[in-house]
Amino acid sequence: MSRLYKTDTNRNLNLHLNETSIDQIMNDLNALPYAFFQVTSGEHIGRIIPLNPSMTRLGLTGKVCAVVVNRGEDGYFLSHLEGEEQPLVDGIPTGNSAIHLPEGALIEIDGIEMKFHKENPPTADNPI
Repeated sequence: MSRLYKTDTNRNLNLHLNETSIDQIMNDLNALPYAFFQVTSGEHIGRIIPLNPSMTRLGLTGKVCAVVVNRGEDGYFLSHLEGEEQPLVDGIPTGNSAIHLPEGALIEIDGIEMKFHKENPPTADNPI
């Protein structure tokens, strides 16, 4: 069974609790883009890894490590940070480039495969 982790709430919403209704806050939060990886191999299969709104680091320092950066309307991009082996995006090494992550892209970092999803976060009524 997969676990659902809450996304980072440190988002620049410019909200003032004294001046904004709870309904408006929830509407603003629901309008934010949502992206996540779902682990598809290994001992953590099914685990959901939400992506930070701006940047998320994946992997372990000293091993294969990558970063996923959100470039707004241009989407999410994966880049190799460190380690001898490069991460793979749909079976292709990233090289020295930032690779655009389309919906459903399969990435592999240090032997762990994950599938990229954006929008439509998983819920109890709408599981992955």
